[in-house]
Amino acid sequence: MGEQNKLDELNKVQSTKSRTKGGGARNKANYGKFKQDSTQYKACGYCGRKHKFGRELCPAWSETCNSCGKRNHFAKQCRQRRRDNTNQVKEADSSSDSEYIDSVTVKPDKISSISQQPSKEVYAKMIVRGNPIKFHVDCGATVNVLPMKYLAGENIEPTDRTLQMWNKPELKPKGTCRLTIRNPKNDKKYSVEFMAVQENLTPLLGAKAIQRMGIVETHNENFEQVAQVNSGIKDTTSTQSTTTVMNRIIEEFANVFEGEVGTLEGEQHLQVDPHL
Repeated sequence: MGEQNKLDELNKVQSTKSRTKGGGARNKANYGKFKQDSTQYKACGYCGRKHKFGRELCPAWSETCNSCGKRNHFAKQCRQRRRDNTNQVKEADSSSDSEYIDSVTVKPDKISSISQQPSKEVYAKMIVRGNPIKFHVDCGATVNVLPMKYLAGENIEPTDRTLQMWNKPELKPKGTCRLTIRNPKNDKKYSVEFMAVQENLTPLLGAKAIQRMGIVETHNENFEQVAQVNSGIKDTTSTQSTTTVMNRIIEEFANVFEGEVGTLEGEQHLQVDPHL
C-alpha cells in the first residue's frame, strides 16, 4: 500500500507538470498573438494617433482639415501650414480703410532664410529708381508695399489706410507713393502706387499690379465667374474689359502718369462737340 501511494503521488506530480507545460505553451502563443496585434498600431500621419493600419479605421478619414480645407486629415497633421517666419495679414473689415495682404515676410537684411525647406514663394526683380529690387509676388495682396529705405527723397502722400497683421497690431503706413518701375525682362515700364512702410518688410507686388504687368494671368474660361457685391451687383465681364483697356493705356503711356498732378500755366482753350 505504501508503494502504491507513492506511485499515485508521482503520477499526480507528473500530470500537474504536463498541464503546466501545456498551459505555458498556450500562454506563449497568446502573447505572441498579442504582440503581433500590437505591432499593427502605428502612429498615423493623418490623425496623429495610433491605430490599426487602414484608412477606414482612421478617425480623420472623410473629415475636413480646419487649416487648409482639404479632406482626410486633421489640422494638427496638416502639411500646408504656413511657415513660422511669415506673418499673415488679414482684412480688418470690409467697411474700414484696412488693406489686405496675404503674406508679408519679415526678413532682416542679414538673414536670408531660416527654413531648411526650399522656398515656395515667388519673387521678381524690378528696377526702381535705377536700382534692382527683389519683390515678393503675392496674388492675395490688394496693395503694393515698399519700405521707406527705398523711397528717400520721394514725395509721400498721407493715407488713412492700415495694414492689419495676423495676430499682430495694426501696421500704419507712412503714406503712399507712386513710382515708375521697369521690368528688366521685357524692358516695359509701369506706374505703380506703393504703401510706404517704416518697417523693414520684403518689397511686395499685389494682385492688380502683377496681373497688369503680365506676371500672372487669370484664365476666366476655366472657372465660373461670380459677380462682385458692393452697393449692387456688377457685371464682371464689362468691368474686366474696361480694366483691360485701362491697363493697356497706362502701360503704353506710363510716362504720362509719372510725377505729381499739376496744372497748365495760363488760359487754355478747349473745343468740344456740343452734340456729345
